[in-house]
Amino acid sequence: MDRRSNPPFHGAPGVTPRPRAVPPETVAFRSPPGALLALLTLLALVALAACGEAPAGDERRVSELEAVAQRAVSSRNFGVHCATSSYEDNWRTTIGEAGTICDRFAAEAAEEATQEFYYNLVNKEFYWETGGDGYDNSIEDVDLFFAVTHGYAQTSSAQWAMWNNNDYASSSSMVLGDELRGTSAFVTYSPHVLTQDANTWTRWDSVFGGGLRITLASHGTVYWGSAERDVGKVFAQYLNAGYSFKTSWAMGFDSMAYNHNDVAVMATGTSSSNCTQRRDNLSWDNFSYSAFPRLESGDIGTWCAYVWDNI
Repeated sequence: MDRRSNPPFHGAPGVTPRPRAVPPETVAFRSPPGALLALLTLLALVALAACGEAPAGDERRVSELEAVAQRAVSSRNFGVHCATSSYEDNWRTTIGEAGTICDRFAAEAAEEATQEFYYNLVNKEFYWETGGDGYDNSIEDVDLFFAVTHGYAQTSSAQWAMWNNNDYASSSSMVLGDELRGTSAFVTYSPHVLTQDANTWTRWDSVFGGGLRITLASHGTVYWGSAERDVGKVFAQYLNAGYSFKTSWAMGFDSMAYNHNDVAVMATGTSSSNCTQRRDNLSWDNFSYSAFPRLESGDIGTWCAYVWDNI
């Protein structure tokens, strides 16, 4: 599994933003291996059928290829940042099971989506925050971003520990959804970042301001022990089966041996009812539908969260 660091960061030589000729919402989705061939074959068969030259029995084959081609057009992708080793100078406690959790999530998610990248957390603050999130293999380069690391809630920002000593990515410096492909689901297996108090929206308004659709994390304590090795895997299994992000996240934890994790989801809406509908129904299958448009700063009327204690 590729856990490389990204190229040099903070404007170092060799790193240039990827130019885009179209707005993020209209960027063509990447096709999984073989999808282009299937699409070309489908077009050839359809052309033959139109000329009355399609071989007998090919109707079912055309139907099968139509399904493959449709999945290619609607393909989704994901990326992973994972605390797969000890933090620099042991400035934070090593998460021993992080690699296993991330590996199993990625393997399962790849059954129905394209894995865009899988990296460790070395020098990654730049790729989480505004300024670096418009580069290749940044958070904004994928529909769903999944990370495992320590998390914190300060008064004005949520923070995620990077590998580098005393280095955090801060929500107050993040705007997701408005560059490259545009992140739709920001998933961090991290404690406290979704703490529910008077400052919740202060911590998250910037992050949602670019059109991020939903975030999944924890409002309290989470564990990364051997009992939680399959949290990411089960989460991805439920996503692939068509369940909502909300239900999939809860089932990822609730299916484990111990019920001691506090998990939460958060979304935005134009109204309270719209927010609830988006939070409860957004899924891996429908996140790009017109029923769930991106809401940027000027479109957001409210935010809503749902929390589970000790699941």
